[in-house]
Amino acid sequence: MNVPSPGAVSAQDTQVLGLFLRDVAKMNQDQRNFRVFGPDETVSNLLGAVFEVTNRQWDAREVSNDEFLAPAGRVLTRCSARINAKVGWKAIC
Repeated sequence: MNVPSPGAVSAQDTQVLGLFLRDVAKMNQDQRNFRVFGPDETVSNLLGAVFEVTNRQWDAREVSNDEFLAPAGRVLTRCSARINAKVGWKAIC
């Protein structure tokens, strides 16, 4: 982001971080060596841009207003961030 002078640009740091994480996730789609770990509130924390290129890894109960869920997503929330030695990451909610 170009900042021509102090106070000339208004931006939110986590929103800029979300764009950065989106780009990193996109660049690592083939290698699959990057994941985002965070709370369930990824969108409300202004990191939702990451969902432009990946989903939440999810293999558990779903409710009607769930969004961005997939068995092989690269975003892990506190419900899904548990390792299972036999199959890798699994949602446990």
